[in-house]
Amino acid sequence: MAAYDRLLLNEQKYKAFVNIGAGVGNVGSLVNAKLIHTGIQRKLGERNFKEPGVMMYFSKRTIPIIHIYDINKLISDYKLPMDNYPMPAPGTGEIFSQRINNVKVAVFCLIILISSVVVVIIFDRNDRKFTTNLIDPDEDL
Repeated sequence: MAAYDRLLLNEQKYKAFVNIGAGVGNVGSLVNAKLIHTGIQRKLGERNFKEPGVMMYFSKRTIPIIHIYDINKLISDYKLPMDNYPMPAPGTGEIFSQRINNVKVAVFCLIILISSVVVVIIFDRNDRKFTTNLIDPDEDL
């Protein structure tokens, strides 16, 4: 921690700490690396670890932690290429694409849904008027 603190200039504060893998200096032990789920950790400093690492100390200073333990899982979840040859151009790939729903189809389906509900309500009202005049033979008068 003293080495990290020496790198800061006057009153500066780290914005985040990024840990990739299970470096013992960062996580404390391999058990800790497996216990901490991959992603952003904001309250890691509140937990008691038998062997704390640097990221626990950063978290105690309320610095967000970005922990990536299983990089292969992220590669498969986001369908990223396993090798970097050739290096992809910045901003390309499925992670940067966006699915857009067809608004015309959604409006058409909404109109069908609303009209179906209206038709059911109309038929239900007519059916109730018809059945109110009938007398149930099992009912006591």
